[in-house]
Amino acid sequence: MEQYHETDPEISRAARDAVANGDDIRREIRDIVAGAVARRPLEQDSLRHVLKLVLKGMAEGMPESSGEITAAMRKAGEGIADAMEPVAEALHLAIDEARSRGDEFTENDLKRATDDLAALDRLYIDTMRDFAKAGATTAQRTIGDLATHMERSSDKAAGVVRSAAETVGQGMAASGRPHLSDVNRAARAGMGTIAALGSAILGGIAEGLAAADRSPPADETKKDG
Repeated sequence: MEQYHETDPEISRAARDAVANGDDIRREIRDIVAGAVARRPLEQDSLRHVLKLVLKGMAEGMPESSGEITAAMRKAGEGIADAMEPVAEALHLAIDEARSRGDEFTENDLKRATDDLAALDRLYIDTMRDFAKAGATTAQRTIGDLATHMERSSDKAAGVVRSAAETVGQGMAASGRPHLSDVNRAARAGMGTIAALGSAILGGIAEGLAAADRSPPADETKKDG
């Protein structure tokens, strides 16, 4: 069930500005989606709700020039797909962490989270297609065409999501375990579900992505030194 969140207007506004400004649409949309999902339980309904808000903002910020529309929407769509990779990673880690904690989570909890992970393979494309079908504006038609293209081209994100779903329960390397601060963050927020743990882990991943974007390239750092 979708629930209104106080940051909903901010999400659409940020997506609108990212597309309208056109500076780095792909990266900005990725960060908007990942950051927004990290602030709510990491489950299908939450992700679908966030994507609808982002798509609404994308449509509102669409350039007027027909030549720019396709390019802007393609970059924004790639940003959505890029965001699915950290989302899948976070949920995968949360499921494996939950399994390692034994009786703290029930089999029903694990099954629901595993189903949510498997659904990511289709969820973002289906949400884009549903958004397109809800109207007949240029933006919606363009987003519908983009969803079809992404589905046919088997984008990288779909492969990452499928791989994450297929390897759940096979264990993970020590380097892949959630950072203690992410687990503690979930505990402070009243972690009672795998979705809550997943959102806390995603928050850490999203922060890492944003920090990496702010860091200067290695060669520039060497020049300064």
